[in-house]
Amino acid sequence: MSEGQQIKENTQQNEILIGMPKSGNPWKKLSTKSSTRTKRFHKVSWEEKQKQRQQKKELQDYLKEYKAEKEKQIQEEKLRKKNKKKQDELNKYKTADLQIIKESKNIKKWTKKARKTLVKLPAEIFETLLEKQRRR
Repeated sequence: MSEGQQIKENTQQNEILIGMPKSGNPWKKLSTKSSTRTKRFHKVSWEEKQKQRQQKKELQDYLKEYKAEKEKQIQEEKLRKKNKKKQDELNKYKTADLQIIKESKNIKKWTKKARKTLVKLPAEIFETLLEKQRRR
C-alpha cells in the first residue's frame, strides 16, 4: 500500500463518513447531536453576581461622570473661542481708521462698490470714536 492510501484509511477509521463515490473521497461526515455541541456554562453564585453588578454599575457611573466632564470642557472651549472672536472683532474696529458719517443722504449717491465697504459699528466702539472726534 502507498502512503496516500494509508492516510485515507486512517482518516476513514477516525471519522464515520456517509457517502462514498467511486474515487474513494467521502463527501459527508456523520453529524453530531446538538446536545453534545452546546457549551456548558458554570453556574455563578449569588455573591459573584452581585459583585459583577456592582462593578458594572461603578463603571457606568464613572463613564457618565467622564462624559459630563468632557462635555463641560467642550462647552468652556466653545465659549472661550466665541469670546476671543468677539474681542478680535472689536480690536479690529478699534485699530482701523474709520470715519463717522452723520448724514446718510450722501450714501445713496455712492457707487455700489463703495456702499459695500460701508460697515455698521457696534455701539460701544461708535461711542468711543465719537468721543475721540470731539476731543480733536
